[in-house]
Amino acid sequence: MFTKTMKIFSDSKNHTWNLGTWVLLMLILLAGSYISYYARNFTDSLLLYLPTSLAFVMVHWFGPRILPLAFINAFVTLFLWQAPGPWERILFLASREPVIVFVSWFLCKDLVYTSRGLSNTKSFSKFILFGVVVPDLINSIYTFNYTFVNGNLEKVSLLWLSDFITIFSIGLPLLHFFTPVKTTYSFKLINIENK
Repeated sequence: MFTKTMKIFSDSKNHTWNLGTWVLLMLILLAGSYISYYARNFTDSLLLYLPTSLAFVMVHWFGPRILPLAFINAFVTLFLWQAPGPWERILFLASREPVIVFVSWFLCKDLVYTSRGLSNTKSFSKFILFGVVVPDLINSIYTFNYTFVNGNLEKVSLLWLSDFITIFSIGLPLLHFFTPVKTTYSFKLINIENK
């Protein structure tokens, strides 16, 4: 393994990542994309998209440094699903995931790491509103531009609801139950330097 570490989007915790961390997180996002793709083939719908939920969790654990990984994953996913259109449109649609994940992190970065985390009703309700509902509404702007939606607001609202349920049922339990473990024990691939 490479001994050099990369400092990217340094946050207040001054974490440095080695190459193994980047590869592991990218593989997790890509696995979520492939699972969503094959689940779509079985159910003949696009109502389960795991990478957004996983990216929500990752951004609240690792900060905005995962945004390039979310963008690369979204770009690969669009090619996996053979999205039509010119490069500009593909780049616009690929920016969906990093934008909504960043909005969630920006609005709720202090909620997850407080002394109680998401353990009380007030912080949980704030996180649902600002960390899930608002980014999911921004996601609806992107969804409106998908070719299979064709500006149909019923489809947009159905996809909004499916994204909300996916984030609520996968992302929030991961954040609630595993954030204390992550902050207490850290992960082996991340080198923490206190400066």
